[in-house]
This record gives sequence, C-alpha cells and structure tokens, in this order.
Amino acid sequence: MISRMRAVRLIWLSHFDMEHVIGSVLRNGMVLCVGLALVGFLVQEIRGSGGLLAHTLQARSLPRLLLTDFQHRHSPDFWLDLLIDTTVATLMLIPYIRVLVSVCYLGFVERHRKLALLTGLAFIIVTIVVLTDLV
Repeated sequence: MISRMRAVRLIWLSHFDMEHVIGSVLRNGMVLCVGLALVGFLVQEIRGSGGLLAHTLQARSLPRLLLTDFQHRHSPDFWLDLLIDTTVATLMLIPYIRVLVSVCYLGFVERHRKLALLTGLAFIIVTIVVLTDLV
C-alpha cells in the first residue's frame, strides 16, 4: 500500500509545475490590481476628483489601511478610497501569497525541510511587513 501511494505521489510530482503556480499568482494578482486601478482612475476622472495620483494612503499596514477606510465610511469618497486602497492591499498581498505557496510547496510536496524553514523565515518577515507599521 505504501509503495503504491509513493508511486502515485511520484507520478503527480512529475506532472506538477511550481513555476506555473507562482506565475499564476503573480499574473492574476497584477491583472486584478490593474483592473482595480483602472476602475478607480476612471471613477475619479468622471467625478473630477483630481485623478488617481491625488489619493493619499492613510496607513502602511494592510489592517490599518482598510480599517481607516471603514472608519470614514460616511465620507462621500468612501467607495473610491476603498477601491484604491484595495488595489494597494492586493499589491501588498501578492508577494505574501507567493512566499506562502513556496513554503507549502517546499514543505509538503518537495519535503525539503531546510529550504522550507528558510522560506518560512522569509514568510514571517513578509507577514510582519504586511500586518504592521514597522517598515
């Protein structure tokens, strides 16, 4: 039974392409960001708010970025600010998800513990950067 499971795993690994997964995360994240930014830019141009470059970020961490928007939810620009800040949040999450995928791949698929540990340390650093205002 164990040798059969190992054979199935080896066949699955021979067809698995990690570059495709990481490329998909990066490509889809960037397409989403471009779409959100274009919609935000068009809405600001239609409203005459000064364009996308007139927006000021209220925070440097992901939770504070979105929390600040929801604290100002009664503002007339709430949806526009939320859209633009969601674009920035998506840009912040792309490397986070990419490193998370790498940790899972190295730890569970490749079973390369040392590389998974080092990538896990990078994941911890990226988590600190995304969730706090330390950087």
